[in-house]
Amino acid sequence: MLYTDGLVEHRGHDMDAAVAQLIALLARHGHRPVDELLRRINNRLAHPAPEDDVALLAVRTPAIAQP
Repeated sequence: MLYTDGLVEHRGHDMDAAVAQLIALLARHGHRPVDELLRRINNRLAHPAPEDDVALLAVRTPAIAQP
């Protein structure tokens, strides 16, 4: 998961709390399809009229079976 600071950095808000919220969202919804996961994250963390750019990039790799 890569993201720009506009997702978690908002004037007057704690950036560490926003990053913690992002981690919690990933833990809770990480199994969902990537487009749905990104939409959830964007809807929960990005402001409706952001002052900065917001970009998200997620890559899911298949699990490798252990012998």
